[in-house]
Amino acid sequence: MGQSSPDFDRQRQSNSVRQPQFAMLGEARRPATVEDEIVGQCKSMLDAIHLCVYLSRMSHDGVCSALGIDNGHWTRMMQGRAHFPPNKLVPLMELCGNLAPLQFLAASCGYRIPAPKVGLRAMEAA
Repeated sequence: MGQSSPDFDRQRQSNSVRQPQFAMLGEARRPATVEDEIVGQCKSMLDAIHLCVYLSRMSHDGVCSALGIDNGHWTRMMQGRAHFPPNKLVPLMELCGNLAPLQFLAASCGYRIPAPKVGLRAMEAA
């Protein structure tokens, strides 16, 4: 086919159509706050970690493997027989998508973590 054929012109026109951009795909979501009443029921940091994992709806195996923690050590931590490594708290909250442990720590010091005021529509506009 030559360059003047109708098929060539249609092909060139279809290639010039712009595809929409989906900016939200692939972006990491920020961890959300948990209702203060729910966090207030936690009696210990371990309770807050349990709450964090529970609200994520992830399996314990998935969480411990994503954090690089041995299954046996994870089990002992969840039973209160081993300490949760402090350097894993932020990755835990990011992985689980909530700030329950941070909110518990803040509340135990007399502070409150406010819910972000940025809604989905505001994020899309940015």
